[in-house]
Amino acid sequence: MPVFLITLGFSFVVSVILADYLPWWSFVPVSFLAGLWQGRKHFYVFMSGFLALFFIWLGGASYFDTLSEGRMTTKVAHIFGLESKTPLLIITPLLGGFLAGISATTGFILKSIFLRKN
Repeated sequence: MPVFLITLGFSFVVSVILADYLPWWSFVPVSFLAGLWQGRKHFYVFMSGFLALFFIWLGGASYFDTLSEGRMTTKVAHIFGLESKTPLLIITPLLGGFLAGISATTGFILKSIFLRKN
């Protein structure tokens, strides 16, 4: 379990720092490196990447929704044909978390391929 928390913390902290300087997708290589570096089991690697980005994007979406008093989020929800902004605030972090989880798992699988014993 401590490895899971280390990987989660690494992904979270580095992704938050890089988000100020790099494009929105900069969390993908961070999650990949976290999975490559600390990965032990598929499920934990995926969940560490998923949870780190889920909470980052949930916080970001909530922050920008509050900042714009819900106007921006409501307009984007209407563009996608949604009646309410709530599904958008749920789907956004789920997508970010899924991408980070897949990236971390890819790093873990690459590591396991090269460390496989014959």
